[in-house]
Amino acid sequence: LAIASALRERTGVEVELQSNDDGILFRFPDADSDFPLDLVTAMTADEARERILGELPNSAVFGAQFRQNAARALLLPGVGRGKRTPFWLQRLRAKDLLQVVRRLKDFPIVAETYRDCLEEVMDLPHLLHLLRAIQRGEMRVEVIESVNPSPVAQSLLWDLIEFYMYEWDTPKAERQLQTLAVNRDLLQDLLQDVDLADLLRPEAVAAIHGRLQHTALHSQARSVEELALFLQELGDLSTSEIAQRTTADPAPWIAQLAGTQRIVQLAIPTSHGSQARWVAGELANEYRKAFGLPGDDNWSMPIEDAARQAVLARYLRHAGATTVDAICARYAFPVAWLATELERLVAEKAVAHGRFTPDAPAAEYVDRQTLEQMHRRTLSILRKEVQPVSYAAYADFLARWQHLHPQTRLEGAGALRQLLQQLRALPVVGPIWERDLLPLRLVHYRPAELAELCQGGDLLW
Repeated sequence: LAIASALRERTGVEVELQSNDDGILFRFPDADSDFPLDLVTAMTADEARERILGELPNSAVFGAQFRQNAARALLLPGVGRGKRTPFWLQRLRAKDLLQVVRRLKDFPIVAETYRDCLEEVMDLPHLLHLLRAIQRGEMRVEVIESVNPSPVAQSLLWDLIEFYMYEWDTPKAERQLQTLAVNRDLLQDLLQDVDLADLLRPEAVAAIHGRLQHTALHSQARSVEELALFLQELGDLSTSEIAQRTTADPAPWIAQLAGTQRIVQLAIPTSHGSQARWVAGELANEYRKAFGLPGDDNWSMPIEDAARQAVLARYLRHAGATTVDAICARYAFPVAWLATELERLVAEKAVAHGRFTPDAPAAEYVDRQTLEQMHRRTLSILRKEVQPVSYAAYADFLARWQHLHPQTRLEGAGALRQLLQQLRALPVVGPIWERDLLPLRLVHYRPAELAELCQGGDLLW
């Protein structure tokens, strides 16, 4: 993984490789430059560790290890009725789960997967020890060029041939979108002029926003426990906002949660003054540190950037497409700090910047994961709109399109000319035109009118 990452960074190409317990085989495409033979000797232990950590989440070994850990932790739903889940279905469900938990930095199964891959599968400590020994000169790297492969290299070559003999002809860019060799800065410049508000369906944007905010009909809280989970997810809600997210009167639920200190009420500063909102108990100190609110001892806590960043990130994850004015109306962040933080999130590809709704008063910000959900929902809507119709519907359309249906037959002064424009170049003999085609499509067909058009030079036979 480390060498492949360094090769891609230095040469700009995706290199095929094959590895086993005996060695690593690289297939370097024909190029003007030679293969960089100093990759191993020039790579430090710290560089190798960082490259492996960056490449590991997109590797096959990470996906396989995550699937095994998730299955042992009973996180993958079964098919029910005591039946075993097919392997292919386990892989799909594991991929879905991994896609969801990637945004959770402290998810225990992801951390355990990192540990398993680095310590048990890959033996990272011994690799770092080997690279340090090479850097200190305790180990020497020899470069040997030969025409014929050695027995070890020959076995690797056969493995490479067997792998690519039956592999799909999939472009490299489609195999791993996250490692595109395209200059991403250039791509971003090209996409700046694209108005995504014209590409995303408004109903798709509204549906995702309703689901994230739990205001949609089937995503509202149905019990006191669900309300507690919603506050942990959304962070802070006023009493009226809670009422919009529950299926029943939330007053008894709020009183029960407040009585057990599972939620607390804080005065959150906004651009229009303070607003009383309910906050999950475990997030209370985070909000106090973000806005300098008094703690349990009535002393104001010092403001911390990390707490502010956590509040802002949580809001962006669930706000859908939002503007700077909307963020300031929700939280009284310093304008300069907010602008700097949004620029950092955009640079880190965590947040997208542009116009995503038709009636947006200004440029909007949206979480990347949320934007992907809007995109997928838009594609789902478009696919439903192009579903094939029945044969009866298709036959009815043809009859109307050909003006054979009683409701679509043409009449009037220019009816004959309009019909002949549609049927021009149709290879049919003359008598059939006047006997079958034209009378069935025109309300009042006169053969003399066709003769007049031909004699006047408007039509040619």
